[in-house]
Amino acid sequence: MTLRLIPALAAAAALAASAPAVAQDATALTASTPADGAELIEAPAALELAFDVPVILDTVALAVATGGVMTLDVADIPEGETVSVPLPALGPGTYTVVWRVADAEGASRSGSFSFTVG
Repeated sequence: MTLRLIPALAAAAALAASAPAVAQDATALTASTPADGAELIEAPAALELAFDVPVILDTVALAVATGGVMTLDVADIPEGETVSVPLPALGPGTYTVVWRVADAEGASRSGSFSFTVG
């Protein structure tokens, strides 16, 4: 891990840590596109997040390896088991996606995964 990644990962960890504690049987991310650890030639136009139950997105942010954090607009994304989050144009680099959702019972869950473009 290069020293450039440390500020972005610290920001991502802080966002994930700010989520309330959840029960062990809480909502789970079952798949994502791009997948965790994916190495892409071209940047994706959107994130696809699949869960085991319908969810409402609370927060989705991208921590960029160069140190920035982008919070994505999720206000108009409907509830569902699979949700799609449009992405801005992304350049080459490593991105950590940090997400937080709530299920129908109000239980919150958060997590993160990374992918590389270029």
